[in-house]
Amino acid sequence: MPSKTQLPSPPFPNSRIEKINYVSKLESSDVARDILLRLAKEFNPILIDLGYRIDRLGEMCCCHAKMGRNTKILGYCMPNGDGKTSRGIYIRLRHPQTHAFYDYPQISGTLAHEISHIKHSSHSAEFYEWMDHIQDLHDEVCSNGGKLRNPENPWNAVEGGGKQLGGG
Repeated sequence: MPSKTQLPSPPFPNSRIEKINYVSKLESSDVARDILLRLAKEFNPILIDLGYRIDRLGEMCCCHAKMGRNTKILGYCMPNGDGKTSRGIYIRLRHPQTHAFYDYPQISGTLAHEISHIKHSSHSAEFYEWMDHIQDLHDEVCSNGGKLRNPENPWNAVEGGGKQLGGG
């Protein structure tokens, strides 16, 4: 079973993700670490605006854990039940068995999907509407230098032109 490495907690100031874990014994573990940090930084402004918190963001691998061995699953969320917190979200960064990395848009889309489970446990119409909203917010953050700027968005209306990446 590959060992996991945890980054310092929290991984950066104002982080709404408390811990980040990646599989350190797999080849290119530094790439996995960097992908998870990029995800955390890009999704942090969204988590702040929604009032969400993720206790642990981790790499899911086919080499361990019951969920990881089901190679059809690209991620899973363990919601706390309060509609605002996940005890953990685990994302498959690599193709099972070959360990080649998935494309980043697929990985970030999987994270948007799993974040949606914090609010909606089942794959209902409301779930997919919320997931589309989170993906739209992620696109906004990425195209606006780490900021949410859309004042017409009722979920993230911000005075002064947006929030900095990392919540500043």
